[in-house]
Amino acid sequence: MSKKRRIRIDKIKSDPTLSAHEKDSLIAQLTNSDEVAKRVKRSQVEDFKDAKNFLSTEKGKNAWGEEERQFLEEVTVNLLPDDEAPVKGKTVMRWDSSKKRHVLMQVDRDGRVIKDKRNEAGAKISKKDADQGD
Repeated sequence: MSKKRRIRIDKIKSDPTLSAHEKDSLIAQLTNSDEVAKRVKRSQVEDFKDAKNFLSTEKGKNAWGEEERQFLEEVTVNLLPDDEAPVKGKTVMRWDSSKKRHVLMQVDRDGRVIKDKRNEAGAKISKKDADQGD
């Protein structure tokens, strides 16, 4: 018997709040070798998966039934933005023929240059100002 288990048994024996019958039943639970399993070494374990909580990844075996799958399709929220919303492009170096040099420009997915919005005076409008003006 382990030292930890002997200490528990001593605590149960010295507990004044428990009756003699309760003490005997608790001690019997601690000493019963069927209920208290020995700790298995990691090198001796053959299968690490927990049989109760394991979900198979094999094809054909699904965690969801047909009803649950239909329910999930109905309640799923589409987080993709609409195509009409302005898409921020990535910045690339492009040749500017008027400046006769390469310039950083933003391009969209198709490779077209995204032009900056300008006001009546020809100055660039920041994104914050452009949203307020529309």
